[in-house]
Amino acid sequence: MYSIFTILIAALLFTSYGYQSDGTKRNQKQEAGMKEVNVIGTDPKALIGEASDIAITEKGNVLVVDKLEGCIKEFDRNGKLLNKFELQADGSGNFKNPARIGCSRDFIAVSENISSLINIFSIDFKFIRTIYAQGIVFDICFDHDGFLWVGAFTGKKGKTLFKHDVEGKLIKTISLKHSSGDNFDDIFSLTITQNGLIIVAYVVLNAFEIWKTTGEFLSKFKNPLMKDRAEYTSMKLDLFSNQKVPEGTITASICTDGNKFLYILGGTYSGNPMRDIFQFDLSGNYLKKFNSQNKLTKILLDKSGYLFTIEKNRTLIKQYSVI
Repeated sequence: MYSIFTILIAALLFTSYGYQSDGTKRNQKQEAGMKEVNVIGTDPKALIGEASDIAITEKGNVLVVDKLEGCIKEFDRNGKLLNKFELQADGSGNFKNPARIGCSRDFIAVSENISSLINIFSIDFKFIRTIYAQGIVFDICFDHDGFLWVGAFTGKKGKTLFKHDVEGKLIKTISLKHSSGDNFDDIFSLTITQNGLIIVAYVVLNAFEIWKTTGEFLSKFKNPLMKDRAEYTSMKLDLFSNQKVPEGTITASICTDGNKFLYILGGTYSGNPMRDIFQFDLSGNYLKKFNSQNKLTKILLDKSGYLFTIEKNRTLIKQYSVI
């Protein structure tokens, strides 16, 4: 049985990872700064039911977590479906509700929604093992040495970012500066550069932290175009108690092009909710903003600098060149 706080955390994760209406503006010209290159999910034989996350393999193929079908789909850049993995590995490797995905040169990690469970696969999706995080997983990312970094809610101050090897051994815990043990404030997205910088972006706080994968803290910064934190409202739990919950999100997604720029998708409090993409350098200096035509729920850059997005009610993956 999950506690009411777990359910509330799950509700925020659903919001931050795009569980809302698309709100597409029709007949609107493509905004400057983004040029559509490819679309995945239009082939009637390879539709996407509900994408909750994506990853790019070393070969440049796109892995899509299809939450509606409970599987992982592998596409090439032209939208051709190459493989469909049902994740029925064995009794300990089954997924009921896959949520987040990360991949390295050799491994793929897939987390279960509202769970501490993470399954590790080979790059061709042969099940290897199940590992367990220290709390409810809300993001995962491999670094370029093949270690898996896990963002997990533990309810303990400073205990939310963990480094594992693919055998599940806990290698390092980083005590984040803004982590307070709060049910919602501690939730973040993360991305890792090729040269070993971890950037943490809090979902309901206007707060970003930069760390080395060695555990050394470098700096923190804010997005100057966003408010400091989400507003909170009371949610009645029963006849005798209320719980304060955030009304929206500050940051929806974050990614890096490798070693030069950081891209941040503004959340529901952004001027153009879920459409504003902010570009920063890796020192935390704001550079520019551009807008997507559609609401986005995820942004991801590949090693060639192309931007991939989840959009259209999570049924399409689009590839853009970014100017």
